Amino acid sequence: MPTHKESKAEMKEHKCTTECMDSKHIYIHGEKGHKCTEECMKKK
Repeated sequence: MPTHKESKAEMKEHKCTTECMDSKHIYIHGEKGHKCTEECMKKK
């Protein structure tokens, strides 16, 4: 299992979705700019 530091190196560029509005972006797990939360960790 990769460490958090290793997984950052593999992060992809953000691609806007319909959830991104008014310059407020929603970053999904694996995208640059994403910050893992407890909710995110539950989905792994």
